[in-house]
Amino acid sequence: QDVYDWAADEIGKMAESGKSVAILCEGDPFFFGSFMYLFSRLCGAHDIQVVPGVNSVAACAAELGTPLAARNDVVSAVPATLDAETLEARLQAAETAAIIKVGRHLEKVKEVLSSLGVMDTAHYIERATMENQRVLPLADLTEDKAPYFSMIIVRLGGESLKL
Repeated sequence: QDVYDWAADEIGKMAESGKSVAILCEGDPFFFGSFMYLFSRLCGAHDIQVVPGVNSVAACAAELGTPLAARNDVVSAVPATLDAETLEARLQAAETAAIIKVGRHLEKVKEVLSSLGVMDTAHYIERATMENQRVLPLADLTEDKAPYFSMIIVRLGGESLKL
């Protein structure tokens, strides 16, 4: 939190001196974006315009070439940081899940998806839309850790959509 306090103070000083300030974010600033921490510190004292971006879930679905949901499907963004039991419960409540913040939790996520019997509908994507993007079926991924910009999208039920 200290770094956000410091950054907000520096940005606030620039704005108060009459400078226009732009903060660029990868993805959408309010969808699990770190910008929200700056916004909460600056919004009361400064006029802020937030321009939405393409969130990571939408970017990954586009790169996979598949819709996330149809008709009455429930789509859930589920942090891999949850404990295994909670992760499993959240996944069981969705037709499609975008498992975010995979990183060092990859092995746990693979175990949960395997126990649910959905490894064949799970797809791994890292660095979506970037030059070094990587996409493959989760079952083919041999690593136990993933980079920061990684996600797993899995179909668990609902409308018949091919991933």
